[in-house]
Amino acid sequence: MPKQHRTQLAAVAAACLLTAGAAQAQDAFRFSGFGTVGASITDTDKAEFVTPGQPGNGATKEASFAPDTKLGLQASYRFNSVFSATAQVLTKYTGAGDWDPALEWAFVKAQPVSGLSIRAGRMGAPIFAISDFREVNYANLWVRPPLEVYSQVTFSSFDGADVSYQHTFGPAIVTGTVFGGRMKNDFNNAEVKLDKALGLNLTAEFDNGLTLRAGYAHGDLTLAGGRLPTLVGGLRTTATLLGALPGYANSANALANQLEAKEQASFTGIGATWDLGQWIFNAEYTVRRSDHWVSDSTGWYASAGYRLGKFTPYVYLSQLKVDEQKLSNPVSSTAVSLGGAQVAALRAGINSVIAGQETGQKTVAIGARWDAFKSVAFKAQLEHIKPDGANGLFYVSPTSTSNISGEKVNVFTLSADFVF
Repeated sequence: MPKQHRTQLAAVAAACLLTAGAAQAQDAFRFSGFGTVGASITDTDKAEFVTPGQPGNGATKEASFAPDTKLGLQASYRFNSVFSATAQVLTKYTGAGDWDPALEWAFVKAQPVSGLSIRAGRMGAPIFAISDFREVNYANLWVRPPLEVYSQVTFSSFDGADVSYQHTFGPAIVTGTVFGGRMKNDFNNAEVKLDKALGLNLTAEFDNGLTLRAGYAHGDLTLAGGRLPTLVGGLRTTATLLGALPGYANSANALANQLEAKEQASFTGIGATWDLGQWIFNAEYTVRRSDHWVSDSTGWYASAGYRLGKFTPYVYLSQLKVDEQKLSNPVSSTAVSLGGAQVAALRAGINSVIAGQETGQKTVAIGARWDAFKSVAFKAQLEHIKPDGANGLFYVSPTSTSNISGEKVNVFTLSADFVF
């Protein structure tokens, strides 16, 4: 049963993802879809549990469907033995605070020779070990990929091109991919962009169920919109009005320049999956580094599951550590006393941005997956989360003074994942 279960799950997930070249069906046109209906609830009202980047509408003591609920539709067409095309539309609660459908994938693919593939267009951003199906929760053991790792880079797709080559070396099938292009998405009502992105991925799949993966990507990182223009404008204005304060004008303008800058950022990750039939193990270790004001961070998780027929209980441990917080607030209490309410609001806004970079937290999670029907899985997951800095990955309104640092928050989620 375990091997059969593994084969069936892989087949369904592959059909759902439809990376055009994997479609070997006789029909030229293929259509599929995937989705999740998930509800989460916590034991606090001080902060909201969200998928990082979502601007509120998250779970508190009142349940929310926003963190995990989504629907994706995908179609592919094979023109001949070499060329194919794939498109995917995804609806979920976005970083812009809406449920508007978005074009997640839209690419053409060429396979001129065996083992070689070339794609161009909009594709899944190959950042993590499960990037190709990070949105397809049915293909994952957990309710969602551990946020302590997957929050570090929120880009799920990129516009550009990639080249992959696959070859068998002894007991391993090795795939190498190089890619380049541009990534962007909405994050807490701001726009995040990674221009001139370049990356490399290497994956080795062994016949004993072990898969190893290593990847690296870098590019020019910028953030725009949201609260940033107001904060930058306020800093420039107060630098002029309060320039007589020792060093204030220089520090205020320096922070404004920092918030507007386009700087290099990089992401490195290694991961492993070992599927032994009944036992399945997953682990990833990731490092984010930036010349930008975005904090440097390190994340990891380790997961184990045990299949018992249609049930798979699992547990994972994960941590996100902020290695360097790069922002400081030049708006002192003295500046507030001289500038009044407007400067006080500016100071509070900057403190909110700083708190948003203090995302460290630790999680212990237990859960279970029930493959109740063909192509439908029900999951229950309990997470015990301890933020290490400010509010961790929880969302707090910019106007709120809540801080749950060091507190322990329990998050319970029920979800149904499906593919068709």
